[in-house]
Amino acid sequence: MRYKEKVQNKVKNIKIIEQYTTEELSDGDFVFETEKNWESRPAWIRIIKQNRPIGRFARIQIPKTGEILYRAFGRYFIPYDYTNAEEQLFMDAMAGEYDQMVADQFNAPMAKALISQLPLKKIDETAHILDMGCGTGILTELLIKEGFLKLTLVDFSKEMLIQAEKKLRNHKTINYESLDVTKKLPKGKFDLVLSVMLFNTFDDKTTDKILSRLVKQMPRNALFGVLEDSKKPAYTKYFDPLLDKVFNVGLREKYIFVGIKK
Repeated sequence: MRYKEKVQNKVKNIKIIEQYTTEELSDGDFVFETEKNWESRPAWIRIIKQNRPIGRFARIQIPKTGEILYRAFGRYFIPYDYTNAEEQLFMDAMAGEYDQMVADQFNAPMAKALISQLPLKKIDETAHILDMGCGTGILTELLIKEGFLKLTLVDFSKEMLIQAEKKLRNHKTINYESLDVTKKLPKGKFDLVLSVMLFNTFDDKTTDKILSRLVKQMPRNALFGVLEDSKKPAYTKYFDPLLDKVFNVGLREKYIFVGIKK
């Protein structure tokens, strides 16, 4: 494993912080399990037991493949350059622990921040809302508390949707669909489309492709709201901005966009 160590070099009066020192591990320092059906590399490595702090990154030697850089997410390590299929396997694996790992500190504050910037009083309670990349339904749970009940939840992880359905089991008007939105969108018309940290995983081209299809399923004056790390050109291409701003959300800054269909 490689842990961070600050090393300073001077280049044109700019200090560059480099990282990476190798730390030897002893038997018993970590007990772990891996995703079972991997061929070239596991989609995830889950720490079951640890006798020392977990580093942020690790270089792991895979037979026939060589060294691969993994990064920590809670008690898991995932490949730094994971594929769409690997992310799906990872999300399925951690679905049962997801809220415990990230909800209170990260996801719930982000969902609340997005909802706080929506013109809720102007949105009819019968509006059909699409929650894209819904995860365990954190955003939808907040929308239900605001009086909205007609919702479609989409995620490419079936296990995440199972957790969402358990959480929201008292609400029978919710539709759950396991889809990869880069390939397919749910059927229907949507008056409000919301997402937290979904488009962050897509490049500009993929985001544009998704939104170009999505707007065809949104009636006139439909709203679109996202919370992400940064802005995508497609947001203002397809929606007139009502809000386009960076906010302090919990432990970090996030970009929020709310727009109306052009």
